[in-house]
Amino acid sequence: MRVCQSLFILFSLYSVLLCPAFAQHTQQLFEEDTSIELSKSLYYLHETDLPLTIGDVSNRRSDFRMHPHDNPNFGFRSQGMWLLTSFANITNEEDWVLTINFSQLDKVDFYLVQDGKVLSQSHQGKSQQEQRFRVPTFRVHLPNPERVDVYIRIESQSSSLITPLKIQPEPLHSTYFQWDSLLWGLFYGGLLILAVYNLVLFFGVKEKSLIAYIGYILAVILWQFVWGGHIHFFFPSGIPTWLVGHTELIFVIIGICSGLFTVSFLETKQNATMAHPIIMLLLFVQVAVGVICFTDVLPSIWKNNLVYGVGLIAICSYIYAGFEAFFNHFKPARYFMIAWSMLALGAIIGMLSLIGVLPSNDFTTYCFQAGVFFESGLFSLALMEKSRSQLELEVAQATDDLRNNMELIEEQNARLDIARKDAIKASNVKSQFLANMSHEIRTPLNAILGFSRELTNAALPTEQQEQVRIIDTAADNLLTIVNDVLD
Repeated sequence: MRVCQSLFILFSLYSVLLCPAFAQHTQQLFEEDTSIELSKSLYYLHETDLPLTIGDVSNRRSDFRMHPHDNPNFGFRSQGMWLLTSFANITNEEDWVLTINFSQLDKVDFYLVQDGKVLSQSHQGKSQQEQRFRVPTFRVHLPNPERVDVYIRIESQSSSLITPLKIQPEPLHSTYFQWDSLLWGLFYGGLLILAVYNLVLFFGVKEKSLIAYIGYILAVILWQFVWGGHIHFFFPSGIPTWLVGHTELIFVIIGICSGLFTVSFLETKQNATMAHPIIMLLLFVQVAVGVICFTDVLPSIWKNNLVYGVGLIAICSYIYAGFEAFFNHFKPARYFMIAWSMLALGAIIGMLSLIGVLPSNDFTTYCFQAGVFFESGLFSLALMEKSRSQLELEVAQATDDLRNNMELIEEQNARLDIARKDAIKASNVKSQFLANMSHEIRTPLNAILGFSRELTNAALPTEQQEQVRIIDTAADNLLTIVNDVLD
């Protein structure tokens, strides 16, 4: 009999431990200056065909099951789901703030419930109007240490249901919000400074890859505005429904801009001949993926997986192009390779977090943004290196041209010197020739003139005198001609 009783008690204890409905944990709020992660104490309830109301889930509290993992990623779901957590405030701080550090949920409905009564509620998310921060944030007032329940309904057609939930005192949340605003201001400010700097640089050097880089920076800023939740500030009445359902397009845009920058910066047609056709093909594929996403041909889950898959393949092709260009002695490609390697690491971590392989925390949430920021800075260094290399090449070409011109001038001077010496030599030969000719011609002419003049004074017949006169005149004329030629 005692054996049967013991077995019955053990079976009862085992059943209680296995049934989460009887083991729901109440989080105690002990400290007034610490954030408390609630993701490990979440209970969940999936909706089926019809959405459930707060009244429905309050009555079905025993149907909630504890999340079996520490990772608050519930994957892609076409229907909504409910989360439940309980806590009791035993501190002197009465104002607390609940936050879900993920901005891509379409609908996030908070309900603060005590003894079956809804004390407060808020309806946030991308497609609703009450969200005032970049991530869903719910302020609660806890004046007494009695247990309260927080029910959260989440729904999203464009992303995984990720709920990194935490609670913190209001003063700590204010400090956190200020730091958050400061860091994102540095993020956007740094990118804008890089864009403006390279735009000014473009007007000086007319390098087309600078324009592609500026387009990439603007695409990154647009992506972060949407993915980081800052777009709520531009749509206080709620983000347009079409934009909520097409968030994946920002990944397509940033992928296309990255490809165009890769082609123009690396000059893949000359420096990466093997990677060039692959990149061009992937650019065409990404445009096709963008059209598919724009026209809603595929379900949301398929669209997201297609965008992420093609994006990762494109990143790998860009990295390969960088290595190929570097091995082809294109030195600026070294910064390009480091930049894309950092972004690829951040992208892989972020995507593995989105699909639930890695846990969802601050590191996995923001590693891609950090990778994008440092990648943009390294791209700017790569552009500077490319401009410097082009300037060095132009200087080297100008130096070679000057050296060739100097050699040509020296060769011409040598030829001119030889010609001058030859001319002097020829002039000397000519002078010697003229001197010799002057002596050899004038001497006989003078002799002829002397004899002819002597014969003129002699008594000769008339005919002979005429002949002597002709000889004298001819000799005199010939001497005049010789003098004119030789002198």
